[in-house]
Amino acid sequence: LHGGIPQGFTVLVQGEPGTGKTTLGLQFVYHGATVEDQAGLVVTFEQPPERMCRDAANLGWDLRRAMEEGKLRIMATSPQAFVQQLKEAGSPFHRAIMEMGVQRLVIDSVSHFSRITQDPVQLREIVDLLINALRRYELTTILTSEVYGVPGAVTLEEYAADAVIRLSYEPVDELSRRRFLEVVKVRGHPFMTGKHGMSIGEGGIKVYPAPHPARPKRVEVGPEVRKVTTGIEGLDIMLGGGLIEGFSALIAGTPGTGRTAFGIHFLAEGAKNGEMGLLVSLEETPDKAFKCAKSIGIDLEGFVKEGKIIFIHRSPVVLDPLEIFDTIRRIVEKHPIRRVLIDPLTDIKTSIRDVAQFRDYLYALVDLFSSRGITSIFTAEVPPDTPETEVGDPNMAAIVDTIISLRFRRVEDQIRRTICLVKVRGSAHDTGVRWFKITDEGVQVAAAFIGVQEVPKVVLDL
Repeated sequence: LHGGIPQGFTVLVQGEPGTGKTTLGLQFVYHGATVEDQAGLVVTFEQPPERMCRDAANLGWDLRRAMEEGKLRIMATSPQAFVQQLKEAGSPFHRAIMEMGVQRLVIDSVSHFSRITQDPVQLREIVDLLINALRRYELTTILTSEVYGVPGAVTLEEYAADAVIRLSYEPVDELSRRRFLEVVKVRGHPFMTGKHGMSIGEGGIKVYPAPHPARPKRVEVGPEVRKVTTGIEGLDIMLGGGLIEGFSALIAGTPGTGRTAFGIHFLAEGAKNGEMGLLVSLEETPDKAFKCAKSIGIDLEGFVKEGKIIFIHRSPVVLDPLEIFDTIRRIVEKHPIRRVLIDPLTDIKTSIRDVAQFRDYLYALVDLFSSRGITSIFTAEVPPDTPETEVGDPNMAAIVDTIISLRFRRVEDQIRRTICLVKVRGSAHDTGVRWFKITDEGVQVAAAFIGVQEVPKVVLDL
């Protein structure tokens, strides 16, 4: 909403039962009463005040205290009685507004007006009566309304409201659902389009704005460009000195090739050089990541404890891509992050599912980093039989600046790991295939070699 609801506006919040309409309304008035020093009034046709107070307490809100301090009042009534109160100047509704100096109002829900009449003309008269009362007092108001998934339907309340917000609780797969918030209209004011992520928990509702990529034009890189080393000498040689600062790289490899190890080296190198890093781990827990890093000679846990690397973990089972984007955005805005590792990007792609949405998401993520001069590495898993020059997703290949491909190869009676650079935008680079090994001293990239064969798929499955 670019700063909040314009003062004096009437906002219609629509959604099916259980989407969080009442919670949003209560949060609106409670925040006004406790933070903005604006008295609030809640008119409810459904829940008694006691139940509202109990439910609010589960979110950390003390409605009773706000009511005792005269900053909040809950009025439980019927639709018929409320309409009658709108008509009478000295009714409890009008008196409450005048006595408390109410500035924020919630009516939950206007769908109950249909219990009075089904006649469209009479319903229009009720809505007009309500809107005129709200404008007379210049109240900022939230009206909640039930919708039942009727595509393209426009309600009478939508026409009368200054803004419309829709809440939904949609299945993302067979086992999970995800909450969304969409701003449909705001009369005379700009707003952010798209479906935004939403969660309900301690503290109330949190909204995670949908990524909106700027998609700036690429600028040709000159000879004076600064490069950042990866901490792996052989890879830096292949890259002509390291990754270009502010650019993005994708490390794509088959299972077990060491994608995470390369990324950890990259963050550790930055930490040693005073460059703060961010590790977004979407599979490995902190304990497991610390142990794996220690096995290759890197004290990742020490860097995290010293504040040189920020570690955030999300399970792929409950991953919300909009929440993770918002978390990353807040961190890079608050801290002087210079390097980022997202491991693996594949889990985010799986959680989004829609190809176009994932493309926009990745564009926005890369733009978030590049606009701040942050060098980023994404890892991605590819099937064992994927050619070295492919990463499995053309969107990934087109958006990132550098692609590093890791594979297993058979050399006579040995299985070796190999690395090659498929793409390096703006820099000369090694075009050969090199082998590398992972030891207790880290990743070591060796010289190029010839006569290698791809490992049969059956070997990788063992």
